[in-house]
Amino acid sequence: MLPIARRRRRPRRADRHGAPPRKEWLDKGETFDHNDLEAAAKAQGVTIEKRDILLIRTGFMKYWYSTSQADFYDGFCEPGLTYSRALVDWFNEREIPNLVTDTIANEVTYEPDTGIALPLHCALMRNLGIALTEICWLEDLATACAGDGSTASSTPRPR
Repeated sequence: MLPIARRRRRPRRADRHGAPPRKEWLDKGETFDHNDLEAAAKAQGVTIEKRDILLIRTGFMKYWYSTSQADFYDGFCEPGLTYSRALVDWFNEREIPNLVTDTIANEVTYEPDTGIALPLHCALMRNLGIALTEICWLEDLATACAGDGSTASSTPRPR
């Protein structure tokens, strides 16, 4: 599981080492791309291989349960992957069969540069045949993985 929110830092109070505290969830409209996915995997000591199923925890479902409905939908633009040709090519080259997230749509609601809603649904699901699994509660899995020091990518690969 790729904990994208854990790799981002809040711009508030620093910890005892001078680093800002880690975020529990991504902010509304916050984006990430394949480079961030690779960095999160590297930080966990794993690589994203061909035909891996990607589980991405943004913390957004936790945010849903931590705030009021009015606050959640005020200025609604959920965080997520942002469209680029390089990102689509990255998914295609890796033959990713399934993208699983704790967001409503697996991608930022409105692309920051164009305002287009959900273009990755067309690029990934329609054009590449990638199954999109949305609104997953990944907090318990993250806790279990942290408890035993593993990642969600612990299934042995066939040789």
